[in-house]
Amino acid sequence: MSPSTSRIDPFTDPICTAIWQHFIQLINERELDSARHLLNEQIKTVSQSHQRQFIDYCRAILFIEKNEWDRCEQLTIALLRQTLHPHLQMRVYNERAIANEHLGRLFEAMRLYTTAIEIAERYSETLFWAKVVKNRGICAIRLFESGQIVETAFLAIQNQFEQAIRIFQESNERLEEGQCWNELGVFHKASKHWDDAVACYKQELTIVREQSDQHGIASCLNNLGEAYLAQARYNQAESLLRQAAEIFARLKDPFEQADALVNLGKALAQQQKQEEAADVFTQAITCVESVRRGIGVETARSDFFATQTHIYGAKIAHCLAQGDVHSAFDFTERARARGLLDMMAGADVRVPTAVPASLQQREQTLRYQLAQADEQAAFAAIEQELAQLYRELEIMAPEYASLRQMAPLSVVQILQMLPPQTAFVSYFALDNRYMAFVVSPSRGVQTYELPIASADLAAASFDVQGRPRSLLPAQGEHLPRPWLLERLYMALVHPLMPACSDCERLVLIPHGPLHHLPLHAAYCQEEGRYLCEMFDIVYAPSATIQSSYLGHIARDEQRSGV
Repeated sequence: MSPSTSRIDPFTDPICTAIWQHFIQLINERELDSARHLLNEQIKTVSQSHQRQFIDYCRAILFIEKNEWDRCEQLTIALLRQTLHPHLQMRVYNERAIANEHLGRLFEAMRLYTTAIEIAERYSETLFWAKVVKNRGICAIRLFESGQIVETAFLAIQNQFEQAIRIFQESNERLEEGQCWNELGVFHKASKHWDDAVACYKQELTIVREQSDQHGIASCLNNLGEAYLAQARYNQAESLLRQAAEIFARLKDPFEQADALVNLGKALAQQQKQEEAADVFTQAITCVESVRRGIGVETARSDFFATQTHIYGAKIAHCLAQGDVHSAFDFTERARARGLLDMMAGADVRVPTAVPASLQQREQTLRYQLAQADEQAAFAAIEQELAQLYRELEIMAPEYASLRQMAPLSVVQILQMLPPQTAFVSYFALDNRYMAFVVSPSRGVQTYELPIASADLAAASFDVQGRPRSLLPAQGEHLPRPWLLERLYMALVHPLMPACSDCERLVLIPHGPLHHLPLHAAYCQEEGRYLCEMFDIVYAPSATIQSSYLGHIARDEQRSGV
């Protein structure tokens, strides 16, 4: 049930209207600090509740623009508990949906978008209806690309995009029309209709150039460059993607810059410019990690990071293509370490008595400062202080220190710590394919491309209650293809067996949908046994964590004289 609504519409209030015009001008000019200053000053002067609510709504928009999605979500949740005019209420739902989408909570975002659309329909807000339909459409595309909605639901999106474009054209909303052309292009990209995608992106490019929208130009160049990549027009793609990455850097948008850099790296690699491609992929990872640091809530950082592992995947795929298996594995560990760090930062970890309270407080203060820092120089200085703090912690409580900093080990270090007859089996999703790294003392590191697509796994996994999704109706009321334990073995385990023949213990390190699959229950029909009957099975979040754990056990045994 939606909250009750206020009778005062802030969009008809002259004070709110004046604030809005100035605020949107600053947002379009990417003067985000000036926009923040404007809102801070205006909140001191307004006296009515609907005006304060309106300024908070503007703050939510600003948080989205600054990639501070966790702060946007917190603010919009608080706003939606208040009495809002429906014209403001539907907009707040939209901003909350955008925040959830960026944090990877796609089904929650779809629910919030739908609520905003229903309010817009109820009050005949046709123009805003079109804006939210556009937003919900791109969210649905992401769900389709990850195998989480059926094709019939996906195909319905095209008509909604085309309807929204007509509404924007009739209202002379040129920038909104341009953005909708972009989303229609993304729809055609997901359908692999590249000529149609290029035509849509060119429509958008004409509009954003006409409007001098620098961010829109960069987004369009990035999408057009990606389409040219798919059409093997690598030189043209490189030129457009360089421009996109440079504009995003100038606008201080590392989130979008990372995506443009990944596409640029692929264009360079296709032209055999491998050294530059390797450097560009690493730059993309740096961008993603800088965005993650700016998200203050640990669970939100973890949710965001789960959506960005494809950036690491591009670097890993390039390392593998160059035959650099060790570096590829090291980057899988780096990717896992970032997500684990976020989870551990928010976990209720028992602090050893050897760690003084002053050191605990100092760590909390530095982590808070790291989340709030705006400049790269500030990030570097705070991270240096944290590194020194963890060096102090390692002397007092090495196990606790290793949990808090989660520094990834290299494959060379892991091999030195790995017990005999034990292998790490580390899975990682690259685009729509799965790779497995098998690390063992006798054979070193071996890699395997597995005969199953990531989307198939997403549609054929088990939910948190352990129920097989493949035996439950999907959203379109169709049953997915049946998923059997024999197929699980043949796709994810059988190809790896030559590298595991002399092992007694397998340490399984899942990734993505594999976290929801019972890998230990994979059934070998030839032997008539489950995997857990063939090997001693251990699950681990990363090779670094498991290696550190084994190292602590070894040190404890030495200290106890065992």
